[in-house]
Amino acid sequence: LETTILGRQFGAVEKAVKSLGLSHTILRLPVFIDNTWYQKRSIQTDNVMRFAGDPDIPYATVVVADIAKAAAIVLAHPHGHEGKTYTLVSDRHSHNDLVGAFSSALGRTIKLV
Repeated sequence: LETTILGRQFGAVEKAVKSLGLSHTILRLPVFIDNTWYQKRSIQTDNVMRFAGDPDIPYATVVVADIAKAAAIVLAHPHGHEGKTYTLVSDRHSHNDLVGAFSSALGRTIKLV
């Protein structure tokens, strides 16, 4: 957990929750793929996506609606989930993969800058 940015950010919170002795379930969340939509205008008008990191490094994402579904299941049926930690993720992909998917879906080349 401490080897990822999100793990370093939320590891202390998870430890604190676990130390309370209360019934709990933890849903660990990676990057929200929904955040990609902030690039909608640059994709539509300039055929580009902007990203400052290494575009070849794969990472896991999650769809916000899937988080809601998982949380609803845990809240509606808490027995069997107490004390458990779930990591919600999709397949890993890189920013180059994402640009390729947009290019394919839109039928034009989207560049990563």
